[in-house]
Amino acid sequence: MPHIIIELAVGKPDVWMQEKLESFIWVLDQNLRNNKLGHAEGKYYEGIITVKASGISLAETRSLVDTFTESMRKHGQRLIAHVREVKGKV
Repeated sequence: MPHIIIELAVGKPDVWMQEKLESFIWVLDQNLRNNKLGHAEGKYYEGIITVKASGISLAETRSLVDTFTESMRKHGQRLIAHVREVKGKV
């Protein structure tokens, strides 16, 4: 099954933003695990949060990311998101 890579350019996030990003990754992971579909994990490096997910389609992922980034915009946070599908081992 292909993996989904989500990259969110966040710069140096403040504490509030860090909590929201961690919550986004946690909720995605728990949803995938509870439905026995896959898992998700994320890491921060040089201003970019990279999330790797398996067991979810590209369309579903884009919908979740769009909802998250729109919510963050309403709170004055500007995120640049890039979502792509990678076949094979990640």
